[in-house]
This record gives sequence, C-alpha cells and structure tokens, in this order.
Amino acid sequence: MSREGKASELWYATALKSGPIREDLIRRKGVDAKVVYVTDLVAAFADGAMKFADELTVQEARRLEVTQRINRWLGFVPTGVAAQGGSPDGNI
Repeated sequence: MSREGKASELWYATALKSGPIREDLIRRKGVDAKVVYVTDLVAAFADGAMKFADELTVQEARRLEVTQRINRWLGFVPTGVAAQGGSPDGNI
C-alpha cells in the first residue's frame, strides 16, 4: 500500500534477472503491479528489526511491554511438543 492508501498487486522477483522479465509482463498485461525483489524485502525487514531492537535497549518500559507480549504469544506455541516430534495423539 502506498502512503496515499493505494494498493498494488506485488510480483516477487527472486533473482536480479527475473525483475525485468516481470516488469515487462506487467507493462504488456497492463496490470497495476509492482515488482518487489525478495532480497530488498529481507534487507528492509532486517534493518527495521535491528532498529526496533536498538530502540528497546533504551526504552525500558517499551522493552518490558514487548517482552510480556512475546511471552504471552509463546505461551500458545507448543514448543515442547514440537521439539519432541509431535504430540502423543499424533494431532500435532
């Protein structure tokens, strides 16, 4: 979604050479789409995650809030069951 609130279809490019191919297809088909390089997406996510982690080191109240939310979320994830290869009844 753009800053103006407009949404476009996203076409993902996993290699540098596939980006121009997808851009050409977008032009030929006349669709409202944008090419997103997966490597750029991962880099932006990593950069944002690092900045968020840095901010939490200086914002104690926010760090505690985030820690509590993560712990609540992880409470629903059956990590012990997953680590043992599934549940005894075979449902997980």
